[in-house]
Formats: sequence, structure tokens, C-alpha cells
Amino acid sequence: MKTLLLIIVSLLSFSQEGFGQYHDSILSQHHFKNEIIRSYDVDLLTNDRFIIGMKGSSLGSGKLYESTDEGEYWKPLNQGAALCDSCIDIQSVKIVSKDVILAGTWQNGLFRSTDNGETFTKSTNFPASDIRSITKDLDAVYAATTTHGILKSEDEGLTWTATHPDSLNKQMAAWHIEVNPHNKRHLYACTFRQDLRRSEDQGKTWTSVCSKEGVMFFDIAFTGKIIYAIAASDSASYLYSSLDYGKSWREQKLNIKSACAVEVVLEEHDHHILVGTWSGGLYRYFPKQYGANEYLKDPVQHFDSIGVTKIFSDGNDIHKFTWGDGYKKYERPMGCQCYMPKVLSPDSDPEFETLSSCKIDNFHFMLFDRLGKVMIDNSENIDSFNKEMRSLMGSTPDGTYIYWIRGTFNETSTPFDFKGHITILK
Repeated sequence: MKTLLLIIVSLLSFSQEGFGQYHDSILSQHHFKNEIIRSYDVDLLTNDRFIIGMKGSSLGSGKLYESTDEGEYWKPLNQGAALCDSCIDIQSVKIVSKDVILAGTWQNGLFRSTDNGETFTKSTNFPASDIRSITKDLDAVYAATTTHGILKSEDEGLTWTATHPDSLNKQMAAWHIEVNPHNKRHLYACTFRQDLRRSEDQGKTWTSVCSKEGVMFFDIAFTGKIIYAIAASDSASYLYSSLDYGKSWREQKLNIKSACAVEVVLEEHDHHILVGTWSGGLYRYFPKQYGANEYLKDPVQHFDSIGVTKIFSDGNDIHKFTWGDGYKKYERPMGCQCYMPKVLSPDSDPEFETLSSCKIDNFHFMLFDRLGKVMIDNSENIDSFNKEMRSLMGSTPDGTYIYWIRGTFNETSTPFDFKGHITILK
């Protein structure tokens, strides 16, 4: 039987600057100081548009703000007014389409904008007053509530229906709901009943895929076939990982408390994991190796001690939304980088492709089998090398192959010399 393999979820990288540290010395933006940012959404088509929901301290302080330049400048939505006179806490926000934005509140229900945030009106037919999370897949929008479980809309939030019988409302009460961006038919819900649940039929049925007594699941993050979930009890935090698209899960206890948010950052060390906590700030963990259920915590303990509500990263920057110190953006100075897939497979999507952020002079790539036989010796360029690599899938035996790549980054005149391995699987 043919084995389905997804390849480029992990990347090797080599760079003139190596792996940079994220800390306050390279904090590039800091807005809404001393305020709580409760929710956010980002336009994933561009990664430069953010909308945030605030948690205030008095009636009428629940407001929305938007940035269209990756967090440098923010402007108020809803003409600068709170969503309602009694709104305090904007717990969820979702960019649904070009003009439609949804915002879910604590105790005040759902609000909808059809003019790209200029004005919002309350949805009178939405049955719940407490909306914790909103997400969308290819065809519908989903809202996680504390009283009505998971609700669904197929008309951009205009009308809503239950995804399950009313008898399951309490069981399906959820803190967070998320669509797997790599399989948008799979929904995940972090419920208040101490488990992580998945639906494969647009919310009609739900299966508990991961649970632990006394522990609540708060967040989930995806990178290809690998899925991470974060959970915590009053005294401990846990990182759960799945290497098979969520079929099975492994638990790793973390030496931090009150974890509540997780984000995966793809870059030169395969990937690393950001974990935010309610009271201890933001931490970074590195998987020791692919498939291993062990993680190394960054020796730079954390960014600061301010509590985290949400995290987003596009690989280069980290956007941190906090419980009491507003929004912070951390930037890593970038040199030239080259990314090499670790696996070559006919089932990979996208297909095998080595990428470089800078032009490479004096390019030379060699591939060897385990006996030292030269399989490829290319001194032309990356494009011709990629074609040669893809041609290997037809006749080359499965196995691990050693490569050696050398060259000079044109923009910086910096030479590099890197060795590694590629696995061929068919």
C-alpha cells in the first residue's frame, strides 16, 4: 500500500547570521502599553493586516483596532467607539471576507461589520452571549461559546445554526476553535471538559482525540502533518504533539506554569515552538530532533514576564499580544538564507524545492549515497539542481543520502559550506 508522505514541514537553513535571539533588545514595536489585548486575527493572505480586540476595565471600553502595516500603526474601528455601551471584553475577532468582520464578546453577544470595520451592529439572531473563539474553513464560519457549544454560519455570520444537538451544548462548550490550515475539513476545539476534540464533517460529529484529567486545553498550532496543542492545570503545563495529522498524541510536561498559547515558527532549526503563559511571559522550545518527544528550552529564558494572551509569527517576526502590556513585535535581523527540504517524495506538496533568499555565486552541490557514490554533481544553479533532485524519484532507491552544498551569497559576498542529509521515500 502506498504511504502518504508530506515533506516540507521541516526545513534546514544556513545563514550568515545564524540563529538570532528574540528579546527586548530587538523589540521593534510596542503599542497599547498597560492594556490587555484579548483577541486578534490576521489576514493570512498578506500577513500584514491585524485586528485586535481589547479587554477594558469599565463599561464601554471594549474596542477594536486595526493595523495594515504589520503592527507599526494602529487605528480604531467602529468609528472609535466601543462595540456597545456595556461591552468590556472582546474575546474573539475574525476577518471573514473583504468587507465582513465578526467580533465576539463576553456577555454581550456577537457583533458584525459589513463595511470593513467602519461600523458594527449586534447580531440579534445569535443565541449565545459569551463567544470565546471564531474561525472559518472553506465554506463556513464557526463560533465557540460557553452556553451553546459550537455554532456554524454559512452566510458570513448573518445566520447561525447549531452543529450538534442541544443536549451536547455543555459538553461542547469550548475555549478555542481552530481549522487546520493544511486540511480545512478538520476542525479542532479546546473544550472546557478537559479535552481536545476534532470534527471531520464540518462540526456535525466530534471525537475526543486528546485528554487529561484536571487539565484544560487552551490552544493548538499546525505545521504540515505535525500538530501541537498546549494545556495546563493549576500547577503544571503540558505540550502535546501529533506526528500523524492528529491521529495519535504524545505528552510532554513543561517546566513552566500557566501555559495558554502556542505557535510554531518554521525557520532554520527545522522549527521551534513558542509557548505563552498567563503570568510568566513567552518561552521558546526547540525539538531535539524530528519525531522526538523532547524539547530544549531556549537559554534566553523568555522575552519578558508579562502574561501572554495570543501569539502570531510569520517566521521572521513575532507578534505578542499581552495581558497587561499591549502589543509587542520582535524582529530578528535577517541575513541571506538558504532552505533545504529534508525529504524527497512523490507525495510531497509542494514538490521538492531548495530556496535561497539571496542570489548564489559559485554554486556547487553534490549528493552521495551511503557508499560514497556521487549521485549529483551540479555547479550550475539552484534551479537546475532542483530539477535533478526531482528526477531522482523515478529510479533512486529509498534511503538517506548525504549532500554537500557550497557557494557565496552575492549580496553579502559571504561564502558558505554546508553538509547534511536528505531522505528519499517513495
